[in-house]
Amino acid sequence: MDEIEKAKELLQLQSERLTLRTMADYVKDYVLSCCEKDSQFAEKVNDPEKSFLNCIKYIKEHALEWLKEQQKLELSDYCNGIGGDVPNDICYRWSLDYYNSKPEPKPKPSVSAAKTKSNKLDKAPAKLPERDDKTNSLPSAEAIEETEQISLELT
Repeated sequence: MDEIEKAKELLQLQSERLTLRTMADYVKDYVLSCCEKDSQFAEKVNDPEKSFLNCIKYIKEHALEWLKEQQKLELSDYCNGIGGDVPNDICYRWSLDYYNSKPEPKPKPSVSAAKTKSNKLDKAPAKLPERDDKTNSLPSAEAIEETEQISLELT
């Protein structure tokens, strides 16, 4: 199977998962037409580091910035809650920009950060004060507050 056919199948599969299909369908058709004209571009679409979903996110992020700039120039009512339109050719250009850009390198976690996370999870949780058998009462709020809590946040 050549690169163009692989790109076509990949875009079709990935676009089916999107909820805002109107815009996505137009962008997908445009990207497919570019793949048919240029097999090197089709290879970029098939790059495992790229996805059509991320392409749409890329377009949305740039569209939001573009609309904010238009608002600053008082050419759009976007920031007043009315909304705005971005011309199709600009959105198409952003789709090409996305696939033509090099993927950003993924940050590698540092050894110290990995140690910090594992140390938090390796620590045994402190025992809560138990019920007093003589008075059959629950521990006081102060006794509960004195126990150490661990965080399950993965920051």
